Amino acid sequence: MIWKLRDLINHCNSCHTEIDGKWVPARPISPGILSRFRASICVLVGKADTFSWPKQ
Repeated sequence: MIWKLRDLINHCNSCHTEIDGKWVPARPISPGILSRFRASICVLVGKADTFSWPKQ
């Protein structure tokens, strides 16, 4: 899934989960394989960046 920065910030501010006693932004449900493939192509050609979720 490709996020716009504003949407990612809004999601992180509104959806949390508790992991090891700490509240962290909740990772959204992963999209289908085709959507993930398209997103990876965008990363490879420099049109998108990656992000690592806490505790993942």
